Amino acid sequence: MISLRSEEEVDDFVTNYTYDLGMGGMFLKTGAPKPIGTGVCLQMHTSPPTGLIEIQGRVVSHNTRTNEGVLTGMGIEFTEMTGDARHILKR
Repeated sequence: MISLRSEEEVDDFVTNYTYDLGMGGMFLKTGAPKPIGTGVCLQMHTSPPTGLIEIQGRVVSHNTRTNEGVLTGMGIEFTEMTGDARHILKR
């Protein structure tokens, strides 16, 4: 699970499921994708001792088709992350 806050809604985090998580980005399942180019802050809860990592990104693609077996959501490219976040993603 990932919590996401967009640059448009700086006070509210929304929790979604992620798919295809990698070092450069991820696909986030949502029925209401943010506009392409929107900056986002992502938070992931991890095992101690780190606990919580934060990654900055931007929306680079949408999939809004509702065909059977196709997830709706948005592709997010990572733009900034801490060394802890990078290490956790590599694992």
